[in-house]
Amino acid sequence: MQVVVDAGRAGGSNVVPTAELLDAVAKLRATGMELTARENTILVSSLGRRGECDAALRELGNIRACNVFHYNAALNACSKTGRWRDAIAILNEMEKAGTVPDAISFNCVIRACGSAGRAEEAFQLLEMMTWEVRLPSHRPAAARLPRSRDYSTKETHPFARARTHC
Repeated sequence: MQVVVDAGRAGGSNVVPTAELLDAVAKLRATGMELTARENTILVSSLGRRGECDAALRELGNIRACNVFHYNAALNACSKTGRWRDAIAILNEMEKAGTVPDAISFNCVIRACGSAGRAEEAFQLLEMMTWEVRLPSHRPAAARLPRSRDYSTKETHPFARARTHC
C-alpha cells in the first residue's frame, strides 16, 4: 500500500497526514486485505516517529503475527514518549508470544525508563539484557585476552605495543 510506504520515507510525517494514513489502512482492512509484514513495521514506526504512541500501540494490536521488528517499532514509540509502563508491557508480551527480545528491544525499554526518571527499572533491565541477549561482560579488555599468552609485561601486551607506534 503506497500511502504507508510514503509515510515511512524521510519526511513522511509531513507528506501524509496521520488521519489520512490511518483512514487508508482502515479502508484496506475493511476490504479484507492485510498489510504485509514490512508495511506493518513501516506503519508502526511512522506513527512512533510522529509521537502517536497510542495509535502505534493500537496498530501493533492489529497485527496478527508480530515479529521482533513490529515490537521494536512500538517500543521505540514508547521510548520517544516516555511511556515506560507500556514499554515493559510490550516486552512481556513479546516473551509470552515467543518472540525473543534483542538488544534494540531492551535499549528502547531502557530509554523509556530513563526518560521517565525510572533509573531502578532501567538498571534492572540492563542486568536482564546482559543475560538475555548475552552481551559481553564488563571486564577490562586485558581480562578478556586469551590466557595462553603472557601479557604480564608492557612489552608483551598487544595494546602496549600498538601505543608505542603512535
